[in-house]
This record gives sequence, structure tokens and C-alpha cells, in this order.
Amino acid sequence: MDRLKAFGFLMVFAVPAQMPLAAWLASSTGWPNASAWFPLFFLFVMLPAVDLMLGHDPRNVPPEQEREVALQPWFRALTLLALPVHVGVLVWSASWFMQAPLDVVGQAGWLLSQGLRRTAMSCLGRRSGSPPGRRAAAAARDRGTIPRTGGW
Repeated sequence: MDRLKAFGFLMVFAVPAQMPLAAWLASSTGWPNASAWFPLFFLFVMLPAVDLMLGHDPRNVPPEQEREVALQPWFRALTLLALPVHVGVLVWSASWFMQAPLDVVGQAGWLLSQGLRRTAMSCLGRRSGSPPGRRAAAAARDRGTIPRTGGW
């Protein structure tokens, strides 16, 4: 895997970075209520537009190299940093919200922006290692629909 593609995995931090960026925009532009909606604009307008312009990248990591890539320190560090970064931004975002000069429209934008981040984190947690997910995977494995790989 080339280095440029490896740096693309830093995009996992693009979503939490939108909340501090919105706060900075609020203080530097003087439009705190409009800035509170910036994370939603980024996620639903800017990001899809950039994705459309870049096009589809059909090059994935070859299956025989997946384990090697997964064990690289770079990917392990990204995995271990993702949760603390998201939780830290959640705590910071709540404290910023409490002191921000937002009216009802700005408060709605900030809460919706923050809620989407929390929803994404919740879905990630459910899919990766929650007990219901493990039970469902174990049941599928016991039915013979998933090959036994050990470790559970």
C-alpha cells in the first residue's frame, strides 16, 4: 500500500474535527448560529462533493496483505486513538455549547451536528464488539454460516 493511500485513513478524524472548526468559525466570523450548522454542511454537502470529484478508487489492499497491513503500527495507532479523540471532542463540545452565544437556531444546529457524531460512534460500537453483535456472530457461526476462526 502506498503512503498516500495510508494517509487517507486519517479521514476518521475529519468528523470530530468539524466541531472545533465550527467553534473557531463562530468566534472568527461573528456568526455563531450559522457556524453551528457547518458540521452538517461539511458532512452532507462538501464531503460528498469532494468524493464525487475524486471518483471511485478500485484499488484495495490485496487479501493476502490485509493481515500485514492491519498489524502495522500506523493502523493500530489510528484504531487506538479514534475512540479517545471522539470522546474528548464530545466532552469539549458539551462544554463549548454551554457557554456559546447561540440562539435557538444555533443550538439546534450544534445539537444536530453533535448528535450525528454520537450516532456514528454508537453504530460503530454496535457493529464492532458489543455483546449483541458477538452473540449474533456466534449464533451464525454455530449454524455453520460463518467459518470458525477461533478467539471467541
